[in-house]
Amino acid sequence: SEWLEIQHMRDALAAHPHARRALTKGKPEVSLIMRDPDTSVWLKSRPDFMPDASGHYIVDYKTTADLSKWERSACLDLRYDIQGALMLWAAREVAGIEPKGILYLVQEKKAPYTVGMLAFSIDNIRTRALLDCARLDLRHAIETFHFCLTSGQWPNGWEHPREITAPGWHQKDAEYRLEQASYEFPDA
Repeated sequence: SEWLEIQHMRDALAAHPHARRALTKGKPEVSLIMRDPDTSVWLKSRPDFMPDASGHYIVDYKTTADLSKWERSACLDLRYDIQGALMLWAAREVAGIEPKGILYLVQEKKAPYTVGMLAFSIDNIRTRALLDCARLDLRHAIETFHFCLTSGQWPNGWEHPREITAPGWHQKDAEYRLEQASYEFPDA
């Protein structure tokens, strides 16, 4: 049953020593609400676990079907980096703390309910660069939302004609095949 699976997931999470330690000295489900100083747009972040003091990770819990694919397919494609940038900003502005970064506790939804830990650490130059880029994207999103809100215009990206583009690998394949072809195409 689903309830039994949830209990097994809870037990697997509690048995993971690093995950258990990450969920101490803080509060679950803290709402951080603030106004963007540039646009006055209200912003809200709700970390799954907020540390009580600076120097600790904000923890966000996620579930997945396959932990090995989560880092790329979910974390970056779903833009959890932007979510992390907002959580770090809100922690500083609202709670007055400087977190160490964002720690994602990611757990598989099927037995053996494997738990993985992935972090955006502000001390790591690579993840710091990802977070810095995410901050730029967050700023753009806030300003776009503000424009839409104040102008009443909500563009969807399909207002103008677009050129059809192929992924890079497909374009290279097409160019190679055309170079190899002996057929001469008449100009259209």
